[in-house]
Amino acid sequence: MRVQFDKLGIVIALLAAYGALWASFATLKPNRIVQGQAEAMLQSLPAWAGWGLIGVLVLATAAALFRTSPWIKLVAAVAALAALTLSIGYAATFLTPAGNSYARVSPASGFWILLFAFALLAADAITRLDPPPGMRVLFLVLAAAAIGALLMSGSWNGLSIMKEYSGRADVFWVEAGKHVELALGSLFAAVLAGHADATGSVVCRARHARKPDDGVGDDRQQRIEKQSDKGRRSPDAADADRRSARHIGGDPAERRDQQAEKRDRRDGLDEVQRVEHAIPQRCHPMTEDAERQPGQDRGKQRAKRQFNMLARFDPEDIGAAGIFLH
Repeated sequence: MRVQFDKLGIVIALLAAYGALWASFATLKPNRIVQGQAEAMLQSLPAWAGWGLIGVLVLATAAALFRTSPWIKLVAAVAALAALTLSIGYAATFLTPAGNSYARVSPASGFWILLFAFALLAADAITRLDPPPGMRVLFLVLAAAAIGALLMSGSWNGLSIMKEYSGRADVFWVEAGKHVELALGSLFAAVLAGHADATGSVVCRARHARKPDDGVGDDRQQRIEKQSDKGRRSPDAADADRRSARHIGGDPAERRDQQAEKRDRRDGLDEVQRVEHAIPQRCHPMTEDAERQPGQDRGKQRAKRQFNMLARFDPEDIGAAGIFLH
């Protein structure tokens, strides 16, 4: 069976290798002012604790590197995070000289890189599990409970941050309350601004949903269709055709020319109607004027052709032809 690697697991394995082998695990300072000395993982812990932590990290890295079940990845990530947090607290006790209350031990870059790598593994495993919302809330509650238990257990009392907190606990909670108030105030203002913006957007869309010229295209199209139906159904047009056919005499070639001209006029009217139907329903007033201009030019040309044709008729035939052209 071919071994399959996980793409994100490769990144996690590289981060874990760098944090465990090349980066420092803890920093020891003689006091809170002097620059400290970085210590590697095996130097910061007793031999049994250091090698035990390395063994847990290796197993967790292997679970991240290969394609395994998301539950296995999640258990490995939780085990690695628990081992890291307990080890950094034990490193503070191990590195601090006995009876020295001025020395400070703080986590170094290697600890934070390892913590980030396996927290990323845990998040990836939860995402792949795709749990329901209730289980997601349960995971969050368990994580918060684990952090609270760690702080209340006293495992981190030797770290510099906890020593600073023990000396200024009252000031810490006052400042923490101010920060929480500022954060909640900013969140409330952001929610109000977002709600106002969303409300304004809805009102604007509702206001512009129907513009004053929305029905112009439909009205024009309906008028053209009504005129076309009226022209087809009108008996006067048929009577005019028959009277013009009886009264217009002359050469057969001239009659054919007249019939061709009538066909051209009808084709022109059909073309105008097709163009009118093709006009979009919503158009800007300037666009409507630009589209209306060619129709007016064609109307003038058609009137000119009709006048020229009437000029060739006899006076007694003008009446019948006028009725037809009207």
